[in-house]
Amino acid sequence: MNTQDTKAIETFENYLRTVYQNGNKVIKTLIKHGKIRDAQSLPDGYTRGTVKECYANSQRAILYDGKVWYTEGLVLTPVVPFPIEHAWLTNENDEIVDLTLKQQEDCYYLGIRFERRLVTALMERRERFFPILWHPDTALALIEEKYSIVGGSDHQEIITMSQFYPKER
Repeated sequence: MNTQDTKAIETFENYLRTVYQNGNKVIKTLIKHGKIRDAQSLPDGYTRGTVKECYANSQRAILYDGKVWYTEGLVLTPVVPFPIEHAWLTNENDEIVDLTLKQQEDCYYLGIRFERRLVTALMERRERFFPILWHPDTALALIEEKYSIVGGSDHQEIITMSQFYPKER
């Protein structure tokens, strides 16, 4: 077994330990700060992204659209009989903008909005698209309540974690 294999195994073990052993706590945070909503058709001006790439579709979109929030959580579809991990956008009218699922109007969503600055910092740090809610680093920060609420409204709070911002030089 080489060093890369050992690192991969460690990463996998850490992921399972953090997310799945503490998954109930992540779900509690999701319920505490999230909101269940149904969706309508994809709003005008948006086009679907690549199927099965919800994190990439949604994270990429916030770079170009300042009127949406990256939102992550669970979605219940008529095709799958249990909630699945998913990412989408919510707009300023609190509408679901799902760039991945084709029949979003038949789905129910439970998600947390994340601050744009946090999402872009994590994208730069990881150099690829990852889930925020289910990634070991950020899941642990949620479990340990190392986050803060910025802005938000009656509709939904917006979560940030300044420890993941780039260090000032």
